[in-house]
Formats: sequence, C-alpha cells, structure tokens
Amino acid sequence: MFTTGTQTLNLSTKNISTKNTSTKLLLSYITGLACFLPYFFLVFVDPNLAFELGHEDGLIENLGAGFFALASLTLFLTYIQSARTENKFFNVTTKKNIWYLLLCIFLFLCFGEEISWGQRIFNWQTPDLWGNDNLQQETNIHNLRLFEKSDILNFTRLLTLFCMIYGFFFPILVRLFKRYRTFSQWLGLPIPSITIGSFFIVNYIFFQLISYSFNIDQMSQDVFKELHESYQPLIFFVLSLYFFFNVKAANSVK
Repeated sequence: MFTTGTQTLNLSTKNISTKNTSTKLLLSYITGLACFLPYFFLVFVDPNLAFELGHEDGLIENLGAGFFALASLTLFLTYIQSARTENKFFNVTTKKNIWYLLLCIFLFLCFGEEISWGQRIFNWQTPDLWGNDNLQQETNIHNLRLFEKSDILNFTRLLTLFCMIYGFFFPILVRLFKRYRTFSQWLGLPIPSITIGSFFIVNYIFFQLISYSFNIDQMSQDVFKELHESYQPLIFFVLSLYFFFNVKAANSVK
C-alpha cells in the first residue's frame, strides 16, 4: 500500500504536534518545580541565609540576569532558524520572524539593565549627574527616580504586566476567539504556550500569597520580591526554548 502526499503531510503534522506536546509538558514540569519549591524553601529557611541568597547582587538576582541572557540568546537562535518557515510582520511576508528578534533585543535590554550595563562586573563609578537621580546610584534606567517611584512607569510592574498579558491572557483570547486568531496571524506574532505562560500567573500569585499569608519582616519581603522578579526571566527562558523547538520541528518536515 502506498502513502499519498496528503497522508504523509498529515502524518508529519501529527508527529510535530506530538513532539510539541511532549516538549511543552517537559518544560512545564521543570518550570512548575522551579516555581513552587524555592518559595517554600525561603519561608522556612534561616532568615540570614535567605537574605544572603536574595540581597542586591545575590545569587537569586544573578540567576535572573543569567536567564535574561539565555532567553535572549535562545530567541536569537530561533530567529535564525525561522528562515525556513513562513513568517509575517504586520501582514508583510518576511524572510525571518522579526518578532523573535524584537523579543531577543527586549530581553537583552532587560539583561543589561539587571547588571547595570556591566557596572557591577567592571566596577566603574556612576557619573554624579546620573547617580544623584538614580535611587541605587547605578548606571541603569529602571532605577531612576522617575521610574522607580512611579506607580505607572515602574519597570518591575510593567514587566510583570507584559509577562502576564503576552504569556497568558493573549494566548487564551487567541484560542477562544476567531477575531484574535485572525489578528495574531495578521501580526505574525508567535503565540506562547498557555501551559508555560500560566506560570507567570502562578509566580505572581505565590508572591502575593507568601507576602500576605506569612508574618515576614521587610528584609524577607525584599527577598521574596527578588525571587518573584527573577522567576520572570526563567519562565521567559523556558518559553524561548518552546519557540525554538517549535521552529526546529517545523523545519524538520520541509
């Protein structure tokens, strides 16, 4: 019995779907473990150890910066891989998926801001004019008084909002409503996995529950805030791996 071209295509599509599902489940399982365990660890561990892990320039913050860099690099590789897939950018056909490049640049900027553009590595002095308006006296933008003290322009709040909207709420709208699916196709925007994106919500909920359910002092509160902020680049890294494997799987049948 011979297999027709249509049957072969359907079989290839089914194989890609199976691979994507397995990859998504594995990445989600790893992310889930990473999200749940450290919150409980920091609740019950000695407060001095928690502070050592979560203070400014501590392990937790450095891991967050590292995941920003890894997510950015993975998205750049995904952008390169996308040359063999069909891509659009605001309904204009493009050789590669420009959205991956834009996400790559965005996360690299987050990485640069997190390490104050190398100041913490090379130990240069912040210019007086800049340092006077920077609440941490560092060479970055997000700690400037204009942003740090604002309820609207605060970088952490804006990043959290972006993560939850792009990573979770928009994919749900795309899945449930045809108009949003059509809009996303017109944009050419990569749609995150709802399963992986849901951990942006889980991360936020855990941070709020820990903050209000346990009697913790301000020092410990700052540690949990640092953990919450560092999880966002971790989840973005997992999401970037999801995009990368999706594009790679699509390339394998061409």
